Amino acid sequence: MKKHLMRMAAPMIRRLMGTPSCQEVNSFLMDYVDETLDAETSERYRKHLGRCGTCTSYLEQYQDTIKLARECRDSELPSDLVEHTLAFLKDRGVTS
Repeated sequence: MKKHLMRMAAPMIRRLMGTPSCQEVNSFLMDYVDETLDAETSERYRKHLGRCGTCTSYLEQYQDTIKLARECRDSELPSDLVEHTLAFLKDRGVTS
């Protein structure tokens, strides 16, 4: 019962202490990477990363994905891969 109450109270305690949750931190991940957050929010983000290995790993993966996408931006994709991907997305209603 005590663990259940603590789990329920944790978001409120974090909010009162000014410590963002993982979900809150990741909601502004793109702004953090783009360096468009205000100084206070950036500092709260850095403090969270200092304590949370999961969010640190997530940030690193996010940054790696951006780097890889930029490196591949001008690459020519095989036409059969493009056709297969578009057909796959169309079959699932993602594109028209």
